[in-house]
Amino acid sequence: MTKTVANFIAGAWTEPLTGRRFASRNPADNRRVVAEAPLSEPADVDRAVTAARSAHPGWQQLPPPRRGEILYRAGELLMRNKQRLGELVTTEMGKSNR
Repeated sequence: MTKTVANFIAGAWTEPLTGRRFASRNPADNRRVVAEAPLSEPADVDRAVTAARSAHPGWQQLPPPRRGEILYRAGELLMRNKQRLGELVTTEMGKSNR
């Protein structure tokens, strides 16, 4: 089963404005689709940048210890999923994971 991914903009998973998608393939085995991803265009990037700029004042107002807690939690999630994430990156680059 092919994984379908989307853009994460303003706290929500969103489809590209054009609705177009592409198959991200394993370069080592072009028959293998790693994921179906949005074919984002400049307007999608503009939406993401606008959302990030809008969120920045709220992030800036958080006390540094709270921001640290959030970043620490993100690090914990990366560590918890490092094997799976490593395998995904290896597959996307077309390298053998054996």
